Amino acid sequence: MGYLVVGARIWRFPRKSGWHRKLVWVSAWLVPFGYVLAAAQPAYRQAGLHVVFVGGFALMAFAVGFHVSAAHGGYQGLVNGRPWQIPVVGGTVAVAMIARCAMALDPARLWLWMGVASGAFLLATVFWILLVVPLLFSTQGPKEPPT
Repeated sequence: MGYLVVGARIWRFPRKSGWHRKLVWVSAWLVPFGYVLAAAQPAYRQAGLHVVFVGGFALMAFAVGFHVSAAHGGYQGLVNGRPWQIPVVGGTVAVAMIARCAMALDPARLWLWMGVASGAFLLATVFWILLVVPLLFSTQGPKEPPT
């Protein structure tokens, strides 16, 4: 965990522009934060692990997946820009993470929180797909979609 913070230098804010870079930075911080939360509160270990896996790794997968798709497709304007879909993906993943934590903290409403978490994560996936898939199947070369 110390290597992630110090060795990967996540203590530094991203220097290049782009919403997805900030999401990678936030997700990188959520991994050690979730592990610390799980260790500090063993009774709520599941909540800490949801922070790690939903807020950390899943959010990182969306952000890095967008970066790779856009950068290798030649969409540098999108890579360095701020497409509105990226904060929507980040926000809906945050809702999913919080709802998954609420499942552990409020077991009386387990199904409500599971529904909220599932719906939010599916919505994040839909917005990510609507942003990335057109880039993958473009036959006209790099063309900036509206942001």
